[in-house]
Amino acid sequence: MIVSESECVNTRLDKAPENILEDVQRCFIAAGYSPIRRVDVSYLDGSIVLCGRVPTYYQKQIAQALAMAVPAVGQVVNLIEVMCQTGLPRSP
Repeated sequence: MIVSESECVNTRLDKAPENILEDVQRCFIAAGYSPIRRVDVSYLDGSIVLCGRVPTYYQKQIAQALAMAVPAVGQVVNLIEVMCQTGLPRSP
């Protein structure tokens, strides 16, 4: 599902980190992928950090792209793991 910028963020660039995190989470919810909704989003040293597990590399990329689409986000550190249904890491 493609999410437009207007669906998941407003365009203020002077937001506090907690508001930026809320915007990223809003984007994840609007995207419609339940594994992405469970990704943890934190703020560290000016960067958004994504942690968690998703079943496909595509969803890992989508989560990163959604976070980067938030206007106040400068850098995204993507620590999401891609795991198959058995809980084992997928081979790249």
